Parts: sequence; structure tokens; C-alpha cells
Amino acid sequence: MKKILSYALLLLMLVVTACQEEEFVNEGGQDEVITANSEMAGYLKANSVNHGTQDDFIDGMSSVSIKFPYQVIYAGTTYTITSPQELIALRELYFLAGNLEPIKLVFPIVLRFNDYSEITINSEDDLIEFINKEHADSEEEFNDRIRCFQIQFPVTLLTFNTNLEQTGSVAVSSNQELFAFFNLLPSSIIVKIQFPISVKYRNGETVAVESLLQLRSLMKECKENWQSDDSMDDDLEGEWLEQAQRLRQNLLSRDWYVNKLMKDGVVKTEYMSSFKFQFFIGGAVKVTVNDHMTIGKWRIEYEDDDNGGIELKLRFNDEIWVLNHIDGDWGVSVIGESKIEMNEDEGNILHLSTTPLEGGNNQQFPSLNQVLTTLKSGAWKIGSYKDEGEDFTSGFTGFQLQFTNLTNVSITNGETTFQGNWSAQSLFTTMSITMEFDTDHEFVVLLNEQWVVAEYSETAIVLQEYDDEGISGPRIVLQRI
Repeated sequence: MKKILSYALLLLMLVVTACQEEEFVNEGGQDEVITANSEMAGYLKANSVNHGTQDDFIDGMSSVSIKFPYQVIYAGTTYTITSPQELIALRELYFLAGNLEPIKLVFPIVLRFNDYSEITINSEDDLIEFINKEHADSEEEFNDRIRCFQIQFPVTLLTFNTNLEQTGSVAVSSNQELFAFFNLLPSSIIVKIQFPISVKYRNGETVAVESLLQLRSLMKECKENWQSDDSMDDDLEGEWLEQAQRLRQNLLSRDWYVNKLMKDGVVKTEYMSSFKFQFFIGGAVKVTVNDHMTIGKWRIEYEDDDNGGIELKLRFNDEIWVLNHIDGDWGVSVIGESKIEMNEDEGNILHLSTTPLEGGNNQQFPSLNQVLTTLKSGAWKIGSYKDEGEDFTSGFTGFQLQFTNLTNVSITNGETTFQGNWSAQSLFTTMSITMEFDTDHEFVVLLNEQWVVAEYSETAIVLQEYDDEGISGPRIVLQRI
């Protein structure tokens, strides 16, 4: 990670080497000056930090921004983002389309922190590791930002010594320069802003500021009352805004667990009773269980249908089948400090609680190495093969499967042997196995699929077919011989 300090050092050199004019602070007195450790210096730094909210709909992280230029893939199309204007255009397309599936980043990318330092992220795995190790603490600092308006540049800063004699002036032309100036301001220098200046709010309104007292008042109000990121619909108002704000605050301030989950009237709670959900400012939600971790997106919106009300939209990687159970638009019926109750269509229920179910947090998931070692440790028979009510198990009677290295698999009935290839991969808690046999045998060809490991033990492994709709269709039970 590198610190961008050269411009800051240059600014301070300008301050201390400027002409030594024998002018004094008179107009406005002490109320109009700023010192290194003053409240106003803190406000100015909080307003001029790098604002990471503009790309929250892409990365879900308000603590950092993605440095231009970069590429993303959305709905099968690749977009090159080179400016704030192009980013705004993509954001409008994203929310107008109503397709809130996660946008895919093209790596490598450069992340810029609130202090304008940078780090290069080379892959999605690196990004997940970064979020897991650093993002949580960085997001906490987001609450200290003043982000409802921006100072319009250039702004002239007058500098004085401790005797209140003017030592010079500096023209600041960007947030980055303003942040660096006050971040490195020594205690021996006193600063006065040359007014009037103007500030521009997010809605486009521009306000003229005539004094430091007025600027301080605007910044204090903004810090105490403003919340803005892509986790909540900007058009919410009235009672729905109040409900959304309460839901947002509760989600952000606590860890959450699945207390009840039903899909199409079938209880699915046991699939996710161990999962911990952490919601971040900016729209990222981190899901952890044991040593597994993944990132999804969340957003609060108002659903203008016959019932009307607040919805919590959750989106996760389609390939993580277990999270498909909660991927959707959930109507919120109960917003409590320790529980949130939601529903989606008839028969779909999701309840979150701040307390995990008893015994749920001890749920264990095998590692990819465990599954691979078990598969390669001996021969297997197909104890069951069923697909939508049809039973094909008898077609595999007498057959044995043998997994050797991570490329070769064979199936034989003692008379005929079929050779094939296989591979395995892991994503969050989901492990999948793909088999490919070059044959048109009416039963062996049924094995040519990508299979999710739905259940695991050292003597039996249940495989379920995986497709774009999630886990469905054929189900195989492998039994060790």
C-alpha cells in the first residue's frame, strides 16, 4: 500500500516559505481560525476524505472506491468506467433495470482508501480476503464522514503563526489537497479560510457560505443527520423512510443468524442455522460459517404493489446453492432490535435473529480436501439414482465407480469399463464434482453433470444436480463398497 504524500508536503512547504507579510488576524477573531487539533479541522478532513459511496452498487464498500479506469461485467456486457460521469450512467442503468444481480469486476483493480492511499487487488479471492481482514474496521470509520455536500474549489487558505501574523496563503483545488493539508497541518500553523465560498449538496443545490461559523453549523448538521449509500432507496419518504432507517440501523449494528427459513412451505432452517450475517454500509453483506466466507449485496426498497411496504433485497453468487434459499426480495413485517421477520410470496418465510439457534452454530462443513481424499480412498457403488420421481437405480446394479487422481474416473460392471474425466471445486460451503464419460450408454451418460455435494460422510456422499436454477433434478447416493 502506498501513501500519496508528495502534494501534501508541497502544500506545507508553500505555507512556511511564503512571503512573511506583517498582517494580523482581526476580522472574526479566534472564531474564524482553524488549528491542527480543532473540531473544525476534523470536520474539514471528514468532508474531504475520499468518498467511497459512488461505486457502492458495484463493490458494496463505502470505505473504499475503485480507482479509474476499470472494467465491469453486467448482464453479459462489459463496461469500461473511466470517469464519475460514466459511473453515474451505469448506476442509473443498474437501478432502472431492476436487475440487482452482483456486478462482476474485471481484475486487477486498484482500491483507494479514505486517506487516498491505494492497494492493488489482483483477483476475486484477493478481494474477499481484503474484505474479511480489513473492510469491517474500515467501514466503522465511514460514520465519521461528512458527505451530504462538497466544498466547491478552488479555496484559498490563509496561514498564520502562533502570534497570529500572516505567513502566506495556499490555493487548494481538490478534496485530496484539502485532506492532505489538514491531515499534516502542524500545531505551529493557524489557518483561516478566505470567504465567501460555496458548497454543493447532493441534490444539486448550491449554498453560499460567508463565515467559518456558518460552515461549522452546516457540517455539524450534516454529520448528525445525513445517511447516504446504495443500501437504501433514495426515493423513500414518510413512514416508509422511518421504517427503512430503523431496519438499516438494526442490520448494521448487530450480527444476524437465520432463526427460521421456509421455501415453498418446506422448512430449510437447518441448511443455514450456523451462518452469521454481517451487514455493511454501502450494501455489502458478509456471510461466514466456520472457516468459510463469502460476500453478497443488500438493499432496502419500497415495493409499490397491492400490499405495499419495505423490502430487503438479498443477492448472492448464483453458484452458491445454499444461499439461493434466501436470495430474493423479502417483504419486511417485523423490525426489532433482536429479530427481523420477512416473507416472500406464499410459503416463503425468513426470520433473522441476533442469537443463533441452539446447536446451530456448531454446524460443520467438510473441506474440499476431505471430500477428495474420501472419494479417492476406495470404490463406490450407486446406491440410489432418482430424478423427479423416476428411479434409475437398477440401471447401475453391479457397477462400481473408481476415482483415481483429479482427472481420471472409471465405472465398470466387471465386463465393460468406461473411462472418463472428473474435477472438483469449492465455493463457500458448496463443493461440486463434474463427471464426463465419452459414451452413449443409457445409464452411464446420466452421470455427465455438475453435481453438488449435498450431504457427506466417509461412507456415503449425496450428489445433487446443479444448474442455473440451483439444485434440482437428479439425486445420486454414492455408497462406499
